[in-house]
Amino acid sequence: MKKDIILITALAGLIGGVLFYLFNSKNKTFKLNITPDAIPVEDIDGVIKLVDIVDWIKGLELNPKNQTPFIVQGTRLHEIISSFNKDSLETSVFVGIYNEDSDEMTNGKLLVGKAFDKRLSDVLSNATNDNPIIVIN
Repeated sequence: MKKDIILITALAGLIGGVLFYLFNSKNKTFKLNITPDAIPVEDIDGVIKLVDIVDWIKGLELNPKNQTPFIVQGTRLHEIISSFNKDSLETSVFVGIYNEDSDEMTNGKLLVGKAFDKRLSDVLSNATNDNPIIVIN
C-alpha cells in the first residue's frame, strides 16, 4: 500500500515535471557531451520497473534546487547522445541526474532489460516528438 502511494505521488510529480520542463524549455536543446562507453550499463534480468528507478534516485539524496533527475527511453538516446545506436536499445532506459549549477550530468546509468513494467511504459509515453527527456520531480 505504501509503495502504491509513493508510485502515485511519483507519477504525479513526473507529469508535473514534464509539463514544467516542456513549458520552460521550448528554445533549449539538451545534448550530452559523452560517449556511450563512459556510461555504466546495468543489465536487468527481466522487467525494468519504475519503482526501482525511483528508489535509486531517492537513494542519491539529491539537492532539489540544482539536481534534476531524468529518464530517456533507450531508443531516443541518440537524440541527446548522437553516438548511441538506437536499434540496440529497444528495452532500455537511461536514468541521469542533471546538475544545473555545473551544467553537466553528475550521475547516470543505462538500464537494459527484457521489458518495461506498465507504470514505466506509461511514464515513457509522456515523451514528446520534440523532447525525449522526462524530468522526474
